[in-house]
Amino acid sequence: MASEVYFFAETDLMEAQASSDDAFGPIINNNPENNFRVTSIHRGKLPPQTTIRLTPNAFAICDGRIRVQQDNFNPNLLSIVLAPDENILPGVPIRYFVYHGIRKDSLFVGNTLLQTPLTNHLGNSNSNPFFVPDSLGLAFRPANANPPSPEFAREDSDSIQSLFFETSALKPILVKAGEPLGLFDGVAFGMEIILETQWEDASLSLVRNFETLSAPNNGNVLAISTNDTLAKQRAMRERVHGFLDPVAFYGACFCANVKINVIPLAIPLLGSSSVRILSSDLLHSSVEVMFFNRGTVYVDIRNHNGLSYNYYDCYGVGHVRLGLNSNLLERKSEANLPLSTTRNYYTFG
Repeated sequence: MASEVYFFAETDLMEAQASSDDAFGPIINNNPENNFRVTSIHRGKLPPQTTIRLTPNAFAICDGRIRVQQDNFNPNLLSIVLAPDENILPGVPIRYFVYHGIRKDSLFVGNTLLQTPLTNHLGNSNSNPFFVPDSLGLAFRPANANPPSPEFAREDSDSIQSLFFETSALKPILVKAGEPLGLFDGVAFGMEIILETQWEDASLSLVRNFETLSAPNNGNVLAISTNDTLAKQRAMRERVHGFLDPVAFYGACFCANVKINVIPLAIPLLGSSSVRILSSDLLHSSVEVMFFNRGTVYVDIRNHNGLSYNYYDCYGVGHVRLGLNSNLLERKSEANLPLSTTRNYYTFG
């Protein structure tokens, strides 16, 4: 199990999420029972008397392997997929961290790579003939985008896992926790945490499509069509369990005694110093404060097949009622005192 993780961005240069329109979870302002955002969207700070937002550094959350992909909506932006080298949380199989909104010009200009902490893993143009943007993983692209050879063709419908198939000479870049990966675009950037589930692997469409101009449906949204059969609607809703809210990830790391490091500000040439989260107060003031969902508690109850506890519609509407005093809880949910309002576990759990 990993001994430490890093926060994914410079905290001094990013705004705290101000509304649910950017937060992970049901889209409150647009049919929340059928639309679920799996991206946590963030923005750079906007200094006084300016219209240009700051561009925070992105940092590797953990040791792992990197692939870079082109964003389909904005030709100036990239997405980075980080596959962890080892388990981070017991019982939580994290497969990928996806960084959305990386500025292309923070890694290369034209066909010339810049010397950055990430590209330094490739050597330089004198020592490595493959010191070109394609070596970051951009060689893996749709057939109509002219990949270097057919073996690199990857359509949006292909799995993210296909980026890491060891079938070519182009190996993933190995990074260490806390290493800078590039600059986020201050207008909007995002983080997704994808888990391993019994369902199909997430597709590259999730990595390549970071849309931020359709509020409140910003980011990647799992949308349930009410025209589908109830069985298909249930199966689609289960995909929600393939994603983890980043604020819940860091909270779980703290509870599991996984060390959390935050880099408030990275200073070029002088390097950067990290702050280690040693108390719940510091966790709140340095990490949780960045998320609209701070203070949210997620309850995950599964049936014997690892699906939602009411996946087979055995328990009526599937409401869960919580009580503040365990001595007052009864076996029947109808007798339990509600913590706030009755919640439908299946759509809001």
